[in-house]
Amino acid sequence: GSFSKQGKVLDMFKRTVFSQGSLLCVLALVASPHANAVFIVDNQPYTVLSGGLIDSYSLINGGTLIMESGSAALSVTGSASKLIMKVNSSSGAIDLSYGQASQINGATITAGGSVTAALNLLHSDVDINNSTITQFVGPGSALQATRSSLDTTGSTATVSNSTLTGTSSGAVVTARSFLIFSNTVVTGTDAGSDGIFMLGGTA
Repeated sequence: GSFSKQGKVLDMFKRTVFSQGSLLCVLALVASPHANAVFIVDNQPYTVLSGGLIDSYSLINGGTLIMESGSAALSVTGSASKLIMKVNSSSGAIDLSYGQASQINGATITAGGSVTAALNLLHSDVDINNSTITQFVGPGSALQATRSSLDTTGSTATVSNSTLTGTSSGAVVTARSFLIFSNTVVTGTDAGSDGIFMLGGTA
């Protein structure tokens, strides 16, 4: 059936949101003591507002996540989908694959631990402006633009007026991918690190 208005069921283990006739499935983050949820955004837009609960998001089948000013996410993964981060929004690690052109404007992305990049692109394009992307703790980079071995084209990141900081490198680009920088500082913090680590791509 369809739903003419939003409804919400919330307990310590799961949250289910009905929106515009579609079900956004929610699973618990087992590792989180605060029972933050993973929202699945499937083939529709979903907007995160300032002051809302801070969750993780999985975008699939053309879903679009819109993060309004002041909103936050624990993490974002996307497959064949789109992410829009507006001024003063923030997130933990972001992983986008085979995605539409995403936009990150005036936002902050910060990730550490086991992630290889704070913002990882696989066969995806993104425009980044006036943003700060930081990876810390363990080997990794702020931004990674890659492709799979079967892809004939890779990822493209267009970055302006921003700061990229990672432990091993500020940015990584692999074959058939592109990094386009304008007025951007790209830094590796560990001894022997690189600003930009190139594995056959173009920067």
